[in-house]
Order: sequence, then C-alpha cells, then structure tokens
Amino acid sequence: MENPSIIFRIVCPDRPGLVNELTNWIFKYGGNIKHSDHHTDQDAGLFLSRIEWFKTGKKIDKEEISSEFAKLSKKLKG
Repeated sequence: MENPSIIFRIVCPDRPGLVNELTNWIFKYGGNIKHSDHHTDQDAGLFLSRIEWFKTGKKIDKEEISSEFAKLSKKLKG
C-alpha cells in the first residue's frame, strides 16, 4: 500500500525563498513531494502554495507533524 499523502495549503506574505524554505522543511522531515503548485498574488502581496507529499520510512505522527508545521507557519507569517 502506498504511503498516505499529506497536503499543505499555505497562504502567507510573499518574499523570496519561500519555495526553498517549504520544500527543505519537507525534505528534512523525511518527506518526498508528489505534487506542488505555487503562485503569487502580486496585488495582494501573497504567496499561495499547495504541496502534496508523503513521509518516507516511519509512519506519520499527526500530532508531531501538526506541532512542527505550526512552528514553520509562525515563522512564515513573520
């Protein structure tokens, strides 16, 4: 059976390096990206992203991933 996917939907202020920051976080967490889509709303100054990925190796711990992504989310809002 294939590993279940995790889907991140992100909207945050636009700035250089966001795709790198998000994909690097997924890589460091042991993830493999299946699909990603990113774009910028220049009028609103927002970055929008949808990334579908799965964790390789260990099973997904939903509480752990929620906690870790909350930290990343707080960083992206700043």
